[in-house]
Amino acid sequence: IYKRNGNTAKAVSEYKKALKIKPGWEECLLNLGDLTRKENPDEAIRLFNRAKELAPESSEARCRIGEIYFDKGETDQAEIIFSKILTDSPLYTPAAVNLASVYYSQNKLTDAEKLLREHQENDPENSELRLLLGNILLETGKYNEAFTTIRWVLDRNENESRAWFAMARQFSLSGKKDRALNTFRRGLKIDPDA
Repeated sequence: IYKRNGNTAKAVSEYKKALKIKPGWEECLLNLGDLTRKENPDEAIRLFNRAKELAPESSEARCRIGEIYFDKGETDQAEIIFSKILTDSPLYTPAAVNLASVYYSQNKLTDAEKLLREHQENDPENSELRLLLGNILLETGKYNEAFTTIRWVLDRNENESRAWFAMARQFSLSGKKDRALNTFRRGLKIDPDA
């Protein structure tokens, strides 16, 4: 409840209490790691590693560790982690989306697009996958397909500011500057801090 209401400090305190009662609670470790990863990524990695020890077959903790390395700019380490997850669990879409994000950041757009298209077949309703694919399609000049892909995301969640920003970029690249500006403003209404 505290986590949903944005009371991070209270949520962290409650999760720590729960771990004292039940130290091997994997979900609790994952949630606590999520809450601490921004302020203390090393502590989050420690918590995710504990969760991984409790459930070595689970990809969730390993994926979160890879995300932290990616956020820290350690893309080589993140790539190794996400690739290993996909070797062990080839259909685990979060690892595929994260690995495609690594490729995108390394300007390996063909590799990123191929990976996302493969996983789109297995997880056709994944908005994160579609949003990243839409951005990659924009980068590679496939504007019509990018528009359709980003529009799909907005049709499912019109409050997805990142999709509005991607759509604004698509309009700008297509020479529709006024439409781009209006679309960008719509995204800013949703997320003024973007």
